Amino acid sequence: MREKETVRTYEFIEGSLKDLLHLPAHARPIILKALDDWLIKSDPQEITGNKRPLKRTVSGADWYLRKEKWRVLYRVERDEKRTNSLIVVVGEKFNTKLRVRGKVYAQWQSEA
Repeated sequence: MREKETVRTYEFIEGSLKDLLHLPAHARPIILKALDDWLIKSDPQEITGNKRPLKRTVSGADWYLRKEKWRVLYRVERDEKRTNSLIVVVGEKFNTKLRVRGKVYAQWQSEA
């Protein structure tokens, strides 16, 4: 008997879609492809070079994903049938700061 696979999804919450739309147009498909590759095609809570738990919870997010200079903060909700990643913040990293909608995101601490 074949083991049932859980369905993986993601959704933008708490203004994070506005965060994404505020970024340059060329960045959006890069970020969306990263979300598909790392949150849908693989386990969103598997630690990789580009996907890690945050050192502390930020706005309800406890994981982050990085793609080039872009960062996505998210949390994961699971049940036996579904794994849903909730995108909380999308921004651009400059040095140790995260900019969201053009402003420094004060709650962010660099993952370095």
